[in-house]
Amino acid sequence: AMGLGRQVVTTRRVSRQPTPLERFQMRQEAELARVQREADHAERMCRLQQERDAKQRVRAALRDKRQETARLRRYHDEFQVAQRRRGLRQRNREQQALRKVVERSLSRHREEQREARRLAKEERAEQERAHHLKVAALEQRFRDQMDMLKERLACERQADTLTAKEEAREVQRLRARFRKALARE
Repeated sequence: AMGLGRQVVTTRRVSRQPTPLERFQMRQEAELARVQREADHAERMCRLQQERDAKQRVRAALRDKRQETARLRRYHDEFQVAQRRRGLRQRNREQQALRKVVERSLSRHREEQREARRLAKEERAEQERAHHLKVAALEQRFRDQMDMLKERLACERQADTLTAKEEAREVQRLRARFRKALARE
């Protein structure tokens, strides 16, 4: 088998007919080259098909990834919108609750201020009444004192008048007695 391998003929070229063995070898080599070319072509085609398939798989994977990303982004956006809506509703509820608390607080504060003003007004009125009563009591006391003074002065005048009349009577009696005494002597 080893001896039947390729033989290199290093003879001068002489135009002669190849021998059947040489023709067989030439056919075998041509067939081998053809088979090798077909195998290379088939391998190239297979490699190209694999590359095309790989590219298609990559494209399909990228398309799926983009679709998945788009779907996730859509879900995320919808979720964010829903969250925002829920957040806004919650914030609105919280703002309404806070507004109610503030309104109740303001209402209570206004009521307390009204009550404080009413109490202050009542206290001022009470103080004015007390002041008027005090002034009236002082005026009454002064009037009473003046009346007592007038009465005492009147009594004293009356007493003085009575005393003066009595003294005048006494003087007249003494004179009458003195005259009688003088008349007797």
